[in-house]
This record gives sequence, C-alpha cells and structure tokens, in this order.
Amino acid sequence: MLADAPPFSFFVWLMVLLVILIVGMYVAVYVKKRLKDADEPTGPGFTLSDLRQLHKSGQMSDVEFERAKAKILVAAKEAALREPTKPPPPRPKLDQSSGS
Repeated sequence: MLADAPPFSFFVWLMVLLVILIVGMYVAVYVKKRLKDADEPTGPGFTLSDLRQLHKSGQMSDVEFERAKAKILVAAKEAALREPTKPPPPRPKLDQSSGS
C-alpha cells in the first residue's frame, strides 16, 4: 500500500507529522513553564507600612486595616513555618595534639 503511493504523498504526511510533533513539544514546554511559574510568589504585596500609610491617609477604614493586617500576619507566620531552618554553623575543632 505504501509502495503504491506517490513519493509526494509520503513527504506531505511526513511534514504533517513533524508539524504535529513540534506543536506538541511547544505546548508541553508552555504548560511546564506555566506550572512552574504558578508556584512562585508574584511579589511582596502590601507590607504593614503600606497598610499604615493607607489607613493614615484615610484611604482605608479601621475595619479594612485590621482585616488586612491580620491577613498579612497570618501569611508571615505561614511563610516562617514553611522556610526550612538553617543548621547552626559547624563548631571549630580544638587541636589537642599541640598540648603536652
């Protein structure tokens, strides 16, 4: 069956297959990049200082300020718990062979 087909038809199907593979690889790379970027934080967001300025300037009510402040404190505590603790630096060994 394949031997009866003209060579032009074979190359057309080969090119179609190649295009499908290239598009599939592009989609896989795009999805992988999007999944990786979703795990990373988007930025620092608001700090307590920013909230205090908004509250002081009247752009934020007392209730809004307290609610936002509570969210920032909870997020900071969660981030501190997620962060791995660093082991203490190694203590230098005392050279005991130099003694008497």
